Amino acid sequence: MVCRKITKILYLIDELQPAGTEKQHIMLAENLSRREFDPVIGVLQATPFISQLRLRTPIVNFNRRGLFFLKNMKVLACLHSYLRLEKVALVQTQFVDSGILGALAMLGLPRRPVLVATRRNAYHSISEQPWMFRLNRLAAQRADAMVVNSRCVAGQCARLEHIAWNRIRLIENGVEISRFGRVPREEARRGLGFSETGPLIGVVANWRPVKGLKHFLEAATLIHQSIPAANFALVGQGAQKEELMAYARRSGLARQVHFLEGITEPADVIAAFDVAVQCSLSESFSGVLLEYMAAEKPIVATRVGDAEQILQDGINGLLIDPADPVGLSEAVLSMLQNPEASLEMGKRCRARVEQRYSLERMTEDYQHFYSELLQRHSSSASN
Repeated sequence: MVCRKITKILYLIDELQPAGTEKQHIMLAENLSRREFDPVIGVLQATPFISQLRLRTPIVNFNRRGLFFLKNMKVLACLHSYLRLEKVALVQTQFVDSGILGALAMLGLPRRPVLVATRRNAYHSISEQPWMFRLNRLAAQRADAMVVNSRCVAGQCARLEHIAWNRIRLIENGVEISRFGRVPREEARRGLGFSETGPLIGVVANWRPVKGLKHFLEAATLIHQSIPAANFALVGQGAQKEELMAYARRSGLARQVHFLEGITEPADVIAAFDVAVQCSLSESFSGVLLEYMAAEKPIVATRVGDAEQILQDGINGLLIDPADPVGLSEAVLSMLQNPEASLEMGKRCRARVEQRYSLERMTEDYQHFYSELLQRHSSSASN
């Protein structure tokens, strides 16, 4: 009987929040084959969100607290020790701090794990912390591979970080399709306290400027002029909440705009939408688009990142330019005024996501990717 070797993987991330990137990592770790892989999620610092999770994948907190220099030195020492004692074979990092610290922690190990860096955003934050970007770019040079989730980020990764194309692997996001479509629209609306009259237009996104939510509210004022009974839902959380609420009040939409915070199961909220909106100013591969598609919702989305690879304009969604509230309002109104066509778009969305963007497909792609890397790493180590 052949004993199969199980590969220990550490997914290292700055912190876990209820956001798209974190959800993708959690889904991947939870669904890896336990006959081949033993995944662990490592966080640099804990967050309240962790207490809401019920995972079979262990979470290790490296407890990054204190003064800047001292806390980073402490994390480096803890990471180095963990990698050595636990015999971790592969480390995949996400976000800037974990990318830098993960690469440094490998220095001096008797047997270096495979290092995979991850890029899941369209580099929109480079100007905010240029020195951190440079450090992260240096750390990425030590990585055995760079995994990206969109074609647009693959190109930017090669151009901005000078990563060779043969070290970049594209693996598109996946979605757990079975979570969607379980709750009928009417039941979902009652659960949220919405009446049966008037359409509900919703957006699932954390409340940050890059998500374009100010433009969503500007479009809401125009939609409200045509359909006074319309309601608008912003599902998420974030630092921009007060600014967005103040704008809704000034626009006379305080009663029509609903801020839904602390939602643990977005699928049941999306079920209540009549039109689902993604209005981001910058994206790589928008995971929420897949959630909308799995829920069979008519979608209006901005042409950012790989949106045009995911949605076909006029076939299974409507695409608009970013920062265009007039275009957004017109697209939403078109959906609402043509319910039969919108329903067909939703059905095409579900068919496409089942065919191309399932969680099973994403997991298989990652498992093949890891096996290739580990085999290559083993061969080079033995030479």
